[in-house]
Amino acid sequence: MGYKIDKNKSLLTSKFSSMRISTPTLALALGIAMSATAQTHEYKVTESLHQGLEKTNQVTSQANPWLKAEANRTGILDEIRNNGKIASATATPKDVPTGNWTSLGEGTWVEGLLSQYTNIDRGLTWSVEIEESDETPGYYRMYPYADASNPISANVMKGKVDEETVIYLNATDIEKPYIEGQFTPFGMRIYMHFVAENKAQGGDYATYKDGIFSFPANSFAYMTPQGDGWYYANRDGDFKIALPGAVVRDYTFSATASWCANEYALLSFERGEDVADIKYMLLSSPEYGMTDANAKVVAQNGNSVGAGYTSLRLSTEGADPGVWTALIVALSEDGDIVGQTECHFLIPAEEDPENWQELGTGVYSESYLSGLFSDIDVVNLGVKVEQNVNEPGRYRIVNPYAEYTEVKNGNVGHEGHDHYIYINATDPVRVYVEPSVLGVQVAGFGEAFGWSWGSRYVMQGRPERGDTDEVYGTLEGDVVTVPYLILGMSNYNSGKFRQLSNDAVFKVTIPDPAGVGSIEADDANAPVEYFNLQGVRVANPENGLFIRRQGNKAEKVVIK
Repeated sequence: MGYKIDKNKSLLTSKFSSMRISTPTLALALGIAMSATAQTHEYKVTESLHQGLEKTNQVTSQANPWLKAEANRTGILDEIRNNGKIASATATPKDVPTGNWTSLGEGTWVEGLLSQYTNIDRGLTWSVEIEESDETPGYYRMYPYADASNPISANVMKGKVDEETVIYLNATDIEKPYIEGQFTPFGMRIYMHFVAENKAQGGDYATYKDGIFSFPANSFAYMTPQGDGWYYANRDGDFKIALPGAVVRDYTFSATASWCANEYALLSFERGEDVADIKYMLLSSPEYGMTDANAKVVAQNGNSVGAGYTSLRLSTEGADPGVWTALIVALSEDGDIVGQTECHFLIPAEEDPENWQELGTGVYSESYLSGLFSDIDVVNLGVKVEQNVNEPGRYRIVNPYAEYTEVKNGNVGHEGHDHYIYINATDPVRVYVEPSVLGVQVAGFGEAFGWSWGSRYVMQGRPERGDTDEVYGTLEGDVVTVPYLILGMSNYNSGKFRQLSNDAVFKVTIPDPAGVGSIEADDANAPVEYFNLQGVRVANPENGLFIRRQGNKAEKVVIK
């Protein structure tokens, strides 16, 4: 099953400027495997100095509402087998120069477009002949998939070549190099550089240095054979074209973190062989994100991982509980920043299990994944609900996704601890979801982590601002309802937080506390209650699918 993201904006933007868009999957699996020579550093989680760093919660989103994403990718041959071919993108773009072309010799193509497919590795590199227009110097063309020696044709396409796809690189303005028009590698998906010259918006131009054109992440888009819209491409920013004579360095870089940091936080890196060092800073706040300015501070003042190390194991002993941020940069041998990202992880507060009392089985209307992916429906789950005995009105759902089947093999099992969604309803008109590791993951996206906008204001010590912006939820009767949800996924967009669609509303039915003393009573004698799939109690259900709850048990039933 392939999931499509349907979300509106980053946490870094105001909730009032939301737009419904989609962004794509990362190819990384949670916790990158280490090679035989890989090494792991072990340190303690220690707060870095904030001097010089800028908070990013007021940065305006540059997300493009035209673009979508696919969560689960397939191999390129599988797609051909399942969908056949689509028509060629277009004829030669109208702005391409006419006249003669002169070969400059062999340049280098660094793949970053087709690496969206599961059977195509990141950063594949091969030689390609590059020609320059005699009529318009700075205008280049090449046929990157026409030679059977390219690794995609040789190792993936079973010898199939593509002699029709022509890439036109317009570098007549060296400050704004871009790929002209649309193209269709192997006759499958239409690709386009999302720049104004191609009548698009939201993408970035290539940068040119030392004979190499580097294309930023998310600056391209592709259309699927179904023709259902544009999806982000060059997701990891690997795509490069090097002119003859230029030396291409392997600066492949990415980082992930395991959300759960009960005893230690694990940061894992993918680093190309030319990445000389990785530096990081740890901040006990989710309000700091990676920007160009922050990257420079980390490069100058951050802690060094060192050569050859592919992970950091950080002990959380003595560290403040809460959401932590790791700002990370990759450096070249000359000390230049060649990669930058951010990761987040949660250090939970130590709590005595005796402080929590089981209330029984409630009904959770799944809202996080269904609020992100357009093709995952809201489902109701019977869940165990507990209440804090010292803070009445503070609840937690125990392993909320243990019975969730909408995502294949999606439940996260961590030895030695459970996962909880924490709900603070101590004030019934100022209810919010506390930062919570959800205990579910999606292939390609990693572990999920949820909270709500109201929780941000409480963490910032500005609860009254949440009243003004009307971001809190309510507890009415036995139903908790919380709007403006925030989701982070460890491998999705470097773990950056996203506010979900305004249609995504957290809802859970709290079991009647009066029944706590008789939890062990025979469920067969308990009163029967029914809820619709939106979690609303129904007195006389008929003609549909409902949640039937009796005592400590809940199940889906069809009533005719």
